[in-house]
Amino acid sequence: MEYFRTSRTWSERFQNFRNEKTERVQAAQTRESAISNDDKRVEFDNHRANTIALAGPTLTEFEQKQLDVLVEEYRRTGEEKFKLLEADICMQEMVL
Repeated sequence: MEYFRTSRTWSERFQNFRNEKTERVQAAQTRESAISNDDKRVEFDNHRANTIALAGPTLTEFEQKQLDVLVEEYRRTGEEKFKLLEADICMQEMVL
């Protein structure tokens, strides 16, 4: 409500009102985006924990490094590429 006290003309008041409204909408969208990103991160961390749990103690240090590289790759390139890499690893494990 500060825009009514600080503005001298109606056009300034209206412009200040619009600016404040835009800022509130942008802040709400930013909060929603942050919540969505947190949900995705939790989902991914759960998936990673399940993958490690399934692999169990049979992971060598080299395999653990490969898994960590895949995790970073997923975060950079997105879920689709990660699924392809994960399928490739599963095929390699079946061969072993």
